[in-house]
This record gives sequence, C-alpha cells and structure tokens, in this order.
Amino acid sequence: DLLDALRKQIEAAMEEEKRAATIKELAGAITQLNTDISRMNREIGELEKKCEDEQLARDKAQAEYVVLRDDLQGAITGAQEAIQMLKDKKMPGQFLQVTADDSEQISDAMLKLAKANDVLPRSQQNDELISSLVQFSQGAEEDPKGSEFHSDAIIQMMEDFQKKFKTHKNEIDEAENEEA
Repeated sequence: DLLDALRKQIEAAMEEEKRAATIKELAGAITQLNTDISRMNREIGELEKKCEDEQLARDKAQAEYVVLRDDLQGAITGAQEAIQMLKDKKMPGQFLQVTADDSEQISDAMLKLAKANDVLPRSQQNDELISSLVQFSQGAEEDPKGSEFHSDAIIQMMEDFQKKFKTHKNEIDEAENEEA
C-alpha cells in the first residue's frame, strides 16, 4: 500500500511538472501573441492613416478637377455662344458692327476665354489670340460702334480655341475617370 501511495505521489508530481511546463509554454505563446497583436495594431493604425491621407489627397484632386472641368465647360459654352452671336451678326466676308449690348456680351465671352486660356496646358495656350481678344474687348467697351473687326478671322480663332478647350476637357475627364 505504501508503494502504491508513493507511486501515485510520483505520478502526481510528474503530472504537475507536465502541467507547469505546458503553462510555461502557453505563457510564452501568449506573450508572443500579445507582441504580434501590438505590432499588428500599429500596422493597422499606420494603414488607416495612410488611407486617410490618400483620401484627403484624392478629395483635393477631385475638387481641383471639378473646378477645372467647370471652368472649361464654361469656356466652351461661352465660346459657342459668342461664335453663334458673331455668325448671326455678320455678313459673309464683311466687317462686323454690333450694338452696345451685343458688344458687351461678346466682350464678356472673350474675356472668359482669355481667362480660361490659363487653365490650358502651356503648349496649347495662345497668347496672341488672348491679346487680340482683350484688345477687342477693351475697344468694344470704350466705343461699341467703333468695334469693327473681320468676323471670319475672329470666329475661326474662337473656334480653334473652343476645340482646344474641348480637347483639354476630354483629357482631364479621361484622367479623372482613370483615377476614380
């Protein structure tokens, strides 16, 4: 009986050692897992910050695109209106004389085109045309009845300008669609 009791105590002690070793092993695993969790939480924080920064940059780019798109669309529309008004008022191959109201509308459209020239890529900007448009606009404001110009030439310049605006708008729309 004493031998059985001793055997049971030895077996119990061995079981206790096994449990202690298992507990020590699991405690090490818990420490490693806690370290991994901490590292992963830092990575999550960094990724969330990166996503937030990327979203802010995207929002800013989107806002800039919308302003540019709207400016270009306004220039396109203004050019269409001015071209149509000039075509309606001219006689083939003749100089154009317009009323004060017509002159003001045409001048406004031309000044919008001149301002919109700045949003075009430098290679597509037309400083000579801008100078002509501004001169016409200033001359028209000073003396609407004396604002004569060869309508075919100015219409052709405005149509060329309108094409550039449309091309640039299509390019930025395409680039925006690729970003989105």
